[in-house]
Amino acid sequence: MRQVLVEKAGPSSYAQILGVTGTLDCLGQFEKEIVKDRFGISETAEAPSIYGDRRVTFRQDQDVYVEKDVGNWQRQVADQAKVTLVAGGSVLVFFEDEAKMLEFAKSEYAMTLENCDYSIHTVTTAHTTTQVDHYVTQATRAGQVTLLTRVHGRGLDFVCLDASVEEAGGMKVIQTYLSEEKREQKQITGRTARQDQGGFFQMILLQKELVRKFGVTDAEIATEQAKGTGMYDFLDAKRCEYCDTRAQRRRGEVEKAKAKQDLSMQFVSNLVQGQRDAAIRQLNDWA
Repeated sequence: MRQVLVEKAGPSSYAQILGVTGTLDCLGQFEKEIVKDRFGISETAEAPSIYGDRRVTFRQDQDVYVEKDVGNWQRQVADQAKVTLVAGGSVLVFFEDEAKMLEFAKSEYAMTLENCDYSIHTVTTAHTTTQVDHYVTQATRAGQVTLLTRVHGRGLDFVCLDASVEEAGGMKVIQTYLSEEKREQKQITGRTARQDQGGFFQMILLQKELVRKFGVTDAEIATEQAKGTGMYDFLDAKRCEYCDTRAQRRRGEVEKAKAKQDLSMQFVSNLVQGQRDAAIRQLNDWA
């Protein structure tokens, strides 16, 4: 289901603003304030997707793993990928950056997959559009493991045409880091189960990264693991807290952006009205 934004009283420089998004429900309080107060968008409507239902399986109480060290983290990624590969499926693994991706690709755990005759492809930002398209096509075939970074987490359509992969339940997506913003996670999840197809989503996270970035403590993680009810709700709450702490700084950035927008619109107005001297003064001030 995609949500449609309907603008009622937006910025005076626009007569109307319309937009369609599948991640509106992922906005935090700060983003919601911007949408409502800055853009005057006060109503939303839901419209069914033209691409059919998504049948992705994500068991929040079982499909989130937190590993204490890099070795166990890499091993778990390989093990969970192998579960799907043995069943006849294919796997997409998303990393936070290329350094972590390449480190995994060179690890002994990735080698174990290759030794089992599974193909591993690494997609970097250095690849051309043609090369990326080739890997996207290959990625949906049985026995394929494709490593990508967050920059490829949206805009790529991995449509599975391999009947054996569909019979295995569809492609599996493994995200190896916790996104700062939930909408990025939703975009990455959406790389599988495309166009009424099935698929799986898992998160395999490194504990020290959660501690470093989101302020999670080792004791909190141990407590949540002892409960045995899953980590997702706990980590999602921590992510929300993290985003809230950044809100004040981001409000300042929005104010600066608005000031620049006002100056730009004044410059355009000066040009349209033939106010040459005023426009030149603005250019000199910016220089």
